[in-house]
Amino acid sequence: MSRKTVPLLLLLLAAALPLGVWAKGKAEKDNGAAEKPIEVSYMIRIKSGEDTTWFLQEVEKATGVRIKPNGIDANDREKVATMLATGDLPDVVVQQDNYQLYKDGLTRAISRAAIEKNMPGLTGRLNRDYPSGWLTFRIQGKQDEYVAVTGISESSFANLWYVELRQDWAEKVGLGVPNFDAKKVPMDRWGRAYYVEENMSLEWFEKLLFAFRDKDPDGNGKNDTIPLGANKLFAHSWTTLLGAFGVGQGYNLMENGKLTEWNVSNGYKEFLKLVQRWYKAGLVDREFANLDVTPAWQKIEKHIVGAFAGVNVDYADTEATKSRPPNSFLNDEDVKAGAKAVVIPPLVGPGGKQGGPIYSTLPIGVYGWAVSKKVDDAKLARILSMIDWMRAGSNETWVSSLYGQENVHFKWQGEAWKSAALPVDQKDIPAGNTKIGDFGSVYPVYRTQDRFQFIYPEWNNRFKDYILHGNGRKYEIVPYRLDLMNETKLTDVRKKYGATMDTIRDEFMFKAMTGALDIDKEWDGYVAEWLKNGGQESLNESAKAPLYDELRKGIVKY
Repeated sequence: MSRKTVPLLLLLLAAALPLGVWAKGKAEKDNGAAEKPIEVSYMIRIKSGEDTTWFLQEVEKATGVRIKPNGIDANDREKVATMLATGDLPDVVVQQDNYQLYKDGLTRAISRAAIEKNMPGLTGRLNRDYPSGWLTFRIQGKQDEYVAVTGISESSFANLWYVELRQDWAEKVGLGVPNFDAKKVPMDRWGRAYYVEENMSLEWFEKLLFAFRDKDPDGNGKNDTIPLGANKLFAHSWTTLLGAFGVGQGYNLMENGKLTEWNVSNGYKEFLKLVQRWYKAGLVDREFANLDVTPAWQKIEKHIVGAFAGVNVDYADTEATKSRPPNSFLNDEDVKAGAKAVVIPPLVGPGGKQGGPIYSTLPIGVYGWAVSKKVDDAKLARILSMIDWMRAGSNETWVSSLYGQENVHFKWQGEAWKSAALPVDQKDIPAGNTKIGDFGSVYPVYRTQDRFQFIYPEWNNRFKDYILHGNGRKYEIVPYRLDLMNETKLTDVRKKYGATMDTIRDEFMFKAMTGALDIDKEWDGYVAEWLKNGGQESLNESAKAPLYDELRKGIVKY
């Protein structure tokens, strides 16, 4: 492809098709004859050890496809690694390195013609709202063949990382968030957390942490409060603080007129110096470098943490995440006693910068799914049609795939089909019904905005609209270049050097944060080592990728 601006419209000319909604009954061929049922193995692990669910039975009734779970969830890392090593893949593979699977000869190509013919629901959505979806997972040199079919996740197409603190404790030490009562907006149905759009500085936050350390904010007669909670997973602790220096975790950026990577940028260096200073001063949890996410969250739930800078606002107002911030800073008894917790935007740094990395760089190119090499064209067509009916077509079927049967496996929070679907506890499911109602996996994901009302409870849905369409948009940090179409050799570089690059980065990071090295003295050596062990090759390939801001506007520009 020539290095010039090419409007996506010219690349993506296709007639918009209406959303496909399959009628109940078995799928039929063009000649009207009912197709024979077939079995399709699928990368999925049914909860509670069940071998089927209510919705799997509905899939077979409607499409003639009997799904056979292979017992492996995308997050079962050891099982996934064994599966890939043996090459024993099911017919449908989800949430993997799809280009690598194709290079290894484990999966097959999927043509655009097959997608358009068998997936009218997805085709309509891509043509109408997500044309860049036709560029993702494309095989290099083949305009209309793909290594996988894209998912859609508009809900994560924003910065989800914010800061939370105990507002009642902050008020006690004289540093509460201004205008709390006048500007507070509920984030949940329980009154556990409120959002206040006040842009607070790192300098203010540092004063607050010192006060939490020294002034007994919880009133127990001891200076035992952990000022700032954290854990060893960077994304769940530090992204908003790194954003105060204009850097987004995981992204390349332009700095002093030169393309660089987040973890060798000057902004990252200044961030490390800040955390080191805070750690030495006792402002950061002393155990963070050895803490997994859940134990760190448990400390917040025990009310021994004053503030947390890795709050994922997607967790707000959901029963399943009551034990995670922002829901867990308070419990219902605390609320009755008058305690208050507040969520605020990412902190403002010394240069006026703030934000967090956009969670998904684009709403497409995520949660893709591939098909095994052993699947022939006829079976591929059945798989495409089945998944389109199940996830990309009607909202009614999509809700059933996530939650099961209405009034059996889920109930509505408010008005039916205009509010969130709330799962029913298994013990409360009426006798004679299948205990597991949903499909059994979230993959593939087709989470478009018209479906938010069914996923997110009222207050979470309102905040989702704020971060996607309101002021929340200004708190996102994006990459400078993005290899959306897999045109570079970034994947090959990561395969060859990725583990070494990550080890070099993480070893330096934890030593720097905890004061085990002099950052200024060791910095140049660290950068040189990272560049020598794949970092420079990675940057060289990134420099060949299109400009992200142009891709987002629907233009391919280099």
